[in-house]
Amino acid sequence: MPHPTPITRRRRNAGFTLTELMVTLAVLGVMVGVAIPSVLAWMPNIYLKDGAYELKGAMIRARSLAINEGMEHRLVLDPDASTWRIERGNLTSGSTVWTTVVGPLPLGNEVTIAATTAGIEKSGSSPVMRFEVDGSVDTSLDTLAVTLTNSHSDTYVVSIQRRTGHPSLMKGT
Repeated sequence: MPHPTPITRRRRNAGFTLTELMVTLAVLGVMVGVAIPSVLAWMPNIYLKDGAYELKGAMIRARSLAINEGMEHRLVLDPDASTWRIERGNLTSGSTVWTTVVGPLPLGNEVTIAATTAGIEKSGSSPVMRFEVDGSVDTSLDTLAVTLTNSHSDTYVVSIQRRTGHPSLMKGT
C-alpha cells in the first residue's frame, strides 16, 4: 500500500466528527432556548409601535385622498374591534353619505384604542377624523389624539393638528 501524501491526509481529516457536530448543536440549542423568551417579551411593544405607525399612515392616507380627490374623507376608528377604515364623503364639505374606500384594517396584534380626545366627532360610537379638501381636519379642537395600548400597558399617542392635518407620534409614559 502506498504511503499517503500530505494532500491525501488533509482530505481524510477534513470535516467534522459526530461528537463535534453534536456538541455544536447542543450549544446552539441552549443559546436559542435562552433567546426565545427575550424575543417574545419584546413582541407586544413591537406590535404596539407598528400599530401606531399604521394609524399615523392611515391619517396621512385619508388626508391625501381628500386633497387629491377633492372630496371629504374621514378616518373611522372602531375601538371595540381595534380596527380603522377610511370613508369617502359625497360632498366637498358637509357630506351626508359615506362609502368605505379602505378597510376595515386591524391596528395590530393585542393593540387596542385606550382613549381619544374628549369631544372628538363620532359616527355612532366610533371616533372620526374628518379631512377637508384643503387637508385640514374638520373639528373645533386644535389637536385630536388617539392613545393606543398593548397587553403590557405600554402606550403610543398618535395626534393630528386641526389646521394642517399633519399627524405626529409620541411614545407614552
